[in-house]
Amino acid sequence: MTEKKSEDYFAVAPPKRSGWENFKVFLWNGETSEFLGRSASSWGKLILILLLIVASESVIKQ
Repeated sequence: MTEKKSEDYFAVAPPKRSGWENFKVFLWNGETSEFLGRSASSWGKLILILLLIVASESVIKQ
């Protein structure tokens, strides 16, 4: 059995889908468990940052 070198691997083209199929995969990608193109940890970080911004704005306005 021969070992494959890193040069032997190429990028794989994404599967051909219709517009509706692409939209459904964008909403929920079951392969990567992403919702709207973001993982759960990414959504958590985004929500945390937004909460910090809103909290800091409310403190500044007082």
